[in-house]
Amino acid sequence: MRRTIGGVVLLGALGLGLTACGGSSKPSTSSVPSSTPSSVTSSSAPAAAASSACTKIEKTVGKLQPQLTKLESKPSQLAKAIATDVAQLKTESASASPAVKSKVNAFAAQLEAAAHGKVNIPKMTADAKAIAKACSA
Repeated sequence: MRRTIGGVVLLGALGLGLTACGGSSKPSTSSVPSSTPSSVTSSSAPAAAASSACTKIEKTVGKLQPQLTKLESKPSQLAKAIATDVAQLKTESASASPAVKSKVNAFAAQLEAAAHGKVNIPKMTADAKAIAKACSA
């Protein structure tokens, strides 16, 4: 179980990576001037939804380390918390681009494997970086 938490500790840093890669820095439609034609505003709506999804994903990933570290000595609660977090990540990515959804699903699979003691830190790191890259695209 210690190895699992070692991977989870890395997740906090990965959450910061999402922020650094621009996960939440995209403008929302609220920054569009009121004189902008509605066709421009409405075309910005998908970008705003994706930005909002990435912001939510970033927050969820950021909370993983403290939450899961707290449950380190409680394997059944740890597995349940990871299942909840995976479901939340998938819900949050629902309004994101197909690329973000795909990257979140890959990261979620790594979290689920970690819940069962199968930690692949390089893969988790790569998947989290891929989410950040997809969010900044």
